Amino acid sequence: MAAGRRGAALLVLGLLCGCAAPMGPQAPIASVAPSPGKVLAAQEARALVERERVEAAARARAEAQARAETARKAREEAAAARREKVANERMQKLAQARTKENTLLARRKAQIAAKEREAVIAAQRAAAAQAAHEAAKAAIPVYPSTPGRPYTAIGPIRAVVTRLLPIEEAPSEAKAIDALREVALKQGADGIIHVSVSEMHRVPMTGGGRTATGLAVLFPDPAPAPAGPAPMSAMRTAPVAFVRPAVAPRAAVPVPVPQASRSVSLPPPATLPARLPGADSLLAPEEG
Repeated sequence: MAAGRRGAALLVLGLLCGCAAPMGPQAPIASVAPSPGKVLAAQEARALVERERVEAAARARAEAQARAETARKAREEAAAARREKVANERMQKLAQARTKENTLLARRKAQIAAKEREAVIAAQRAAAAQAAHEAAKAAIPVYPSTPGRPYTAIGPIRAVVTRLLPIEEAPSEAKAIDALREVALKQGADGIIHVSVSEMHRVPMTGGGRTATGLAVLFPDPAPAPAGPAPMSAMRTAPVAFVRPAVAPRAAVPVPVPQASRSVSLPPPATLPARLPGADSLLAPEEG
């Protein structure tokens, strides 16, 4: 439509300016001055053509700008989609890593808890075994002389308790008796008779110590009611039920050994030979 109006305007402009070819025979060319109306019409036609050209150029520029804006928006949307995709993949990887870390942490905590339970159970068993050992050791009766009940001799036993430095406190008789009970328990004895605890004496590489000696025996029958010499520890205590992993404290049992009986000679009992081999060397206190 714009092209048609432009062609019509050009035709009118040619007619007004006398540029049209003659239709008949050749006529002499006469110089005719255009009238002001024709000039004004030509100017209006040229202005119309120029205005249409400017409008067409403006429309072309607007369409190009619109296409550029559409392409820019499309690029921005594609870039935003790519960024969102990368962000989603990164978040997914972070979530997977966090899940894996939590799984490993939970597994590690379970392993630590299992090891702690095993350690607690082992400590409880060790404490129960120690308590049973202490109870069995405390149940061994100790007699300073011959008991008023039949027995079978196992053999002489000896235990030495020492201190590290001379300035430390001397080991007590109860500690020596406890060490002697430990030796008797290892030999499976039911009791110890003819117990003797020496004074403090020199022990090589230590600050001195005491020596406890006795005779480990087996009792074939249960202990009767105390009629003769009372044993130092004749009561058998039941094992202590374990509650917490702690070792029961040792009960110090005083040994009522009179001063006059520090050195004891073993009388030959009915079931023993006249002299036990090695008894003199065990009962004699160490010198130097």
